[in-house]
Amino acid sequence: MFTIDNIKIELGKENNGVRLTTDNDDRVILPNQTIAFVKNIVKENFQIVKTYYNAEPGVSVSIDKRDLSIVSLKIVLDYLYMYNMWRNIYDHHKGRNLKFLIEDFEMPTTKDKIIWYFKNKYPDDYPAKCELMLGMSADEFKKYEKRRQEFYNMW
Repeated sequence: MFTIDNIKIELGKENNGVRLTTDNDDRVILPNQTIAFVKNIVKENFQIVKTYYNAEPGVSVSIDKRDLSIVSLKIVLDYLYMYNMWRNIYDHHKGRNLKFLIEDFEMPTTKDKIIWYFKNKYPDDYPAKCELMLGMSADEFKKYEKRRQEFYNMW
């Protein structure tokens, strides 16, 4: 077990991989990985993500530090799981680096994770928190969220 910003993370062997669980109910299985590698890549990617959002104007003073840490870790775990699965499924991703990429910050998946987190935790005032984290004005966020909802409604 290790902690990142007071979030407890447990790692255990699971067949040929690693099971990761957090005290925030995150659960990820990472096939074909070692405990040492997962611990290191989670720490490294967490620093990349949290540092990026801390640099956004207003985020460090307006977003609760625990919320920033939790949502940053959720983003890290989503991408780590996705990249690791690609490694195991697609031949052209076999050697893929599992480091979080700067361009991932602009991906809809990243933005959706932020919106879902704050919408679930703060249903009455999540837009203000999302606007800060995403660097959007109120109007931009409203339009973005509407487009994403339309996208999900198509399925």
